[in-house]
Amino acid sequence: MVRHGNALTDLVAVLESFTVTRLLHLRPAVAYNQIMKWTDRIKMWKKYGGVDLATYPQLQAVLGFVEVRNALEHGLGRLTERQLGQHRDEVLRQIVATGVQLDGDRVLVTPEDVGRCGDVGEGFVRFLDLHAPKT
Repeated sequence: MVRHGNALTDLVAVLESFTVTRLLHLRPAVAYNQIMKWTDRIKMWKKYGGVDLATYPQLQAVLGFVEVRNALEHGLGRLTERQLGQHRDEVLRQIVATGVQLDGDRVLVTPEDVGRCGDVGEGFVRFLDLHAPKT
């Protein structure tokens, strides 16, 4: 399970890096601290890149894999207090969109989950690459 969690974490890191780097390359005046959170990235892509990331059909799964990664990295495999706090229902909906199973507050990552993460991430990168302005 640790190996699968590490693979999923790496896939999400690549996805986030692509999303941030592409926007910063497109609009160098955007400061990194303006796009540290996904909510900010979504707003900034729409504002500066003209791409509405919310139109990607599997955006909830993308955000859900981010939440799974956060549980793995910040909660040692468990949903964190932050995830279970104010935005609990939203976080749980996003995780459900990934297909990753929960055992209480623990994420159970399988090889199939890693494959889905890769597929969803690949689709997102293709979507963004297709819709983003060319530089």
